[in-house]
Amino acid sequence: MLNQLKQKNLRLYLFVWHIFISIMIACGVGLLVFWLWFPHPYQHLTRGLNLFLLIMAVDVVCGPLITLLLANPKKSKKELTLDLTLIAIIQLLALSYGIYTLEKARPVLVSFERDRMTLVAKSEIDWSDINNAPQELQKIPLFGVNKIGIRRAESEKEFFESVNLGLEGIEPSVRPSWWQSYDEVLPEVKEKIKPVSAINTDKLSTTQKRELDRGIAKSGTPINELYYLPFTSALEKEWIVLMDKDANFVGYVNIDGFE
Repeated sequence: MLNQLKQKNLRLYLFVWHIFISIMIACGVGLLVFWLWFPHPYQHLTRGLNLFLLIMAVDVVCGPLITLLLANPKKSKKELTLDLTLIAIIQLLALSYGIYTLEKARPVLVSFERDRMTLVAKSEIDWSDINNAPQELQKIPLFGVNKIGIRRAESEKEFFESVNLGLEGIEPSVRPSWWQSYDEVLPEVKEKIKPVSAINTDKLSTTQKRELDRGIAKSGTPINELYYLPFTSALEKEWIVLMDKDANFVGYVNIDGFE
């Protein structure tokens, strides 16, 4: 069999099989990653989809290309097996590092801040401050996100320090000492939510109107009982989270919630 392959094109044969196996592994990893770490719409708000595609593209392309270069029909079966084993190990190490990178970029918190919900990635948190968070919030979930609130400044000095940090891009949502239980801010959330019926659809594009209608339908909540808040992240500002009258999340729509 090996002799026949040598006569035909061993390199191409192994390259095709390697890229097929790599694609299957990438699809399996993708299903796991986006089911556990980046469910809709988090992959858009954190650009997790872009990061995943970049990592998988590099991993899927590089491994098979190395196989194409090194799979020399003149090599012995032992040499060929050793080469393919080393390639597989290198590719698995690259895949492991890619998954590690995705795990660091995954969203772990949704914080209520004054007039919006903010999605926080694990890599954004100031871990040097984590011991100053409330005890129940010091443990970050392995999967999914925790809802939290942001406390008020306790002094004028703290307020201005927070403003300065905010100007540097370090928001209270990434500083554990500012976190508080979501239950504590729930009454304020209910005060801040806005009726979906009040959204000015004249400013929306046709696609956005369609997305809004789809989100309303998927929420399973009558529009007169449906509310929203802007839903932002460090990378995206044009999303809203749909809520019922009790401020439970019931859907998401890709439109600007500040209009």
